[in-house]
Amino acid sequence: MPEFNLDSIIRQTYYLLNNRPEMFTLEKLHINTAGLYHTESKRIVINYRTDILSVLIHEVLHHYYPNWSEQRVLSAERFVMNHISKRRAINILKKFASIL
Repeated sequence: MPEFNLDSIIRQTYYLLNNRPEMFTLEKLHINTAGLYHTESKRIVINYRTDILSVLIHEVLHHYYPNWSEQRVLSAERFVMNHISKRRAINILKKFASIL
């Protein structure tokens, strides 16, 4: 049985995109910084020069699981990226683009 629940992570991502669009921004960050999650302001910043889908998933994981280590978040991100369907990936990216 997988350690992470793909459907749950996808639902959490959709929930934030649909109900908290103001928390997402797309910015030019340092080339070595893919994204940031600001715990105090609950803001997710994604570097537009990176793989937007994986960074979006990664930062959403930080939002929902603030006590997870960076290694655990990376493992969950890899799990999602290895198992997400093309349809789900497209839907998430379309929703993200619509709130920018």
